[in-house]
Amino acid sequence: MINFQLLGGVWILQTLLPVFLGLYTNWFNRWALLIGWFGGMITGTLMEFSGILSGKATALTNVYMLSLGGFSIQIFSGFAALILNVVLALLLTPLFEAIGARRGIDVTKASDYDEEVAPVEPVEHGREALG
Repeated sequence: MINFQLLGGVWILQTLLPVFLGLYTNWFNRWALLIGWFGGMITGTLMEFSGILSGKATALTNVYMLSLGGFSIQIFSGFAALILNVVLALLLTPLFEAIGARRGIDVTKASDYDEEVAPVEPVEHGREALG
């Protein structure tokens, strides 16, 4: 069960960042975010199951050694997949903009946020309130 919680952590990481980037910025193309999310989900899931698929482990693997030019670090598979997710979104957004893929229309207006909320009237409780 703990192994599946680790897999859930990978999936949550892949989902939260694109959702927040899509909600709080207007720069990213929605299709680039979707492809980045999909790439991160597939990569993270395969990284978790790589030990089982290769026959070297009986449980999910979540830490990998990353070697770059003689320098080695341990990296969480969810974080490695998240890096791929963001890189795909960053690279594909200008590409999709160049080919004319639409970002989508933002239909919110300033008045959607500036209106004051009417005060809520207190509700009486008890038999007297039933009338």
